[in-house]
Amino acid sequence: MDDFFSASLKPWLLNNLSSKIITTDGWKWSVIFGVAVWITWKERNNLIFRHERQPTGSIVTPTKGMLTHIEHVKFAHTDQGSNKKRVQYVG
Repeated sequence: MDDFFSASLKPWLLNNLSSKIITTDGWKWSVIFGVAVWITWKERNNLIFRHERQPTGSIVTPTKGMLTHIEHVKFAHTDQGSNKKRVQYVG
């Protein structure tokens, strides 16, 4: 855990994105981390290019929403998904 706060950027990103840790609710840490970093990057770009400021901590809700979406997509692509539908990604 000490590395999480003290590592330089590249090793920090690589360590978290390649982590094999599974959370208590069954999520891979690498997926949670990747989604949270992506949403943080989006919010940063919204601030710089659109001058839209979000409240501190506002990445939690969109991160959970994206993780839920990922879970639905994963389920739709398994044999467990009773209604096999074609998933189209929108850009």
